[in-house]
Amino acid sequence: MGLQAALAELHADRSVDAIVRDVLSFFCGHPREPFSALEVSRRTARPQAQVETILLTLSRCFVLDFHSDPPSFSYVPQPLLDLDVERYLRRVGTIEGRLQDNVARFRQRHETF
Repeated sequence: MGLQAALAELHADRSVDAIVRDVLSFFCGHPREPFSALEVSRRTARPQAQVETILLTLSRCFVLDFHSDPPSFSYVPQPLLDLDVERYLRRVGTIEGRLQDNVARFRQRHETF
């Protein structure tokens, strides 16, 4: 169990990776603070249904803790989990940066013609 299991269960593609990145970045900035799915959706500006699915999967794979009364989620830092999350965030950020660079180069190349 862990982040890789959650990503496999979510069938993470670029759009899912973007939401997972925003959710994990949010929780890493607020360790041990409980948030409902609605709060996370509002603060990350992502659709609530997708955020809720991701939160449930992350909690099922022991990345986030689930609190039942009221229903909320929290991130409790752990050395190995922190390392996995940091690597994932860096990887997704690098891919996103490369895609933006490629799009910018494409536009620049075709604007000159």
